[in-house]
Parts: sequence; C-alpha cells; structure tokens
Amino acid sequence: MTTERLQTLPQKPRVFILSAISNEPDDAESLVRYLLYANQFTTEGLVAGTSTWMKTTVHPESIEKIIGAYANVVDNLNKHVHPDHPYPSAQYLQSLVKRGAEVCPTLAMLSTVIAIRSRAFIPNSQHHRPTACPPLVQTSPSPQVASCSMTV
Repeated sequence: MTTERLQTLPQKPRVFILSAISNEPDDAESLVRYLLYANQFTTEGLVAGTSTWMKTTVHPESIEKIIGAYANVVDNLNKHVHPDHPYPSAQYLQSLVKRGAEVCPTLAMLSTVIAIRSRAFIPNSQHHRPTACPPLVQTSPSPQVASCSMTV
C-alpha cells in the first residue's frame, strides 16, 4: 500500500504537553512514544514542569535532548507517512519547549492554565476560548503548605 492511501483525520487534535520529565524514566519514555505519533497531532506546547517528588525543579533540557535525537530520525519517519501529514520538524518542536513554573505541581498547572488562556495556546479566534480560569481551592488551612487542588 502506498502512503497516499493511508487514512487521515480531517483535522488533527491539538496537544499541549506538560511533563515532569527527569523525575522518573516514564516521562521521557512517554515523550519518545508521543514523538512517534506526532504527525497525527498539532503539537502546540512542550513544558517541563514539577512533580510530587521534584517540587521546585524543572528540566526543559531533557525535552530538548529527546527532540535532538528525534532530529536524527524524522526524515526516515516521514518516508512512511501520508504526504499531507508529515512529522513536525525538530526545529519546530524545539521552539515549543518552555520552562514551567518551579512550584508545587497544582500551582504550576494553574499558572500554566492562566498563561494559556490569556495568550499563548489559542492563537486564532476559530477555537473555543474559555472566559474564566478555574479557581484554586486550598485544601490546607496553612498558606505555607503547598497542598492544593484545582477545580475545573
């Protein structure tokens, strides 16, 4: 079968990845697996964030290293896909890598959601644009404790 006959979606799903990469190997492995299917999605962000175990450290360089390896194979991957749906270039993916907030994971997610909703993630008006951010619910009586949850 030629690649022109492969099934494609009328519109690619949009994806924004927030990863606690470098915390445990599973995040790096998941990113590698995602890159093998990246031609099926519109990747709009790659953010290195914190985790339960890595509360104040982020490692965007780990994402950049994986994308560097992807750069070595993307041309070969493109030989096996529908010509209308090529893999994104490594240069494009590198441009999406950002450093997340170096705070507890829930607060990091909230600050990312606020940033996304205010400017970066929804570049054109044809996509749904939420009008309000979810409230932060503090589950600890002490403001010094970084235990919180987010309601959506």
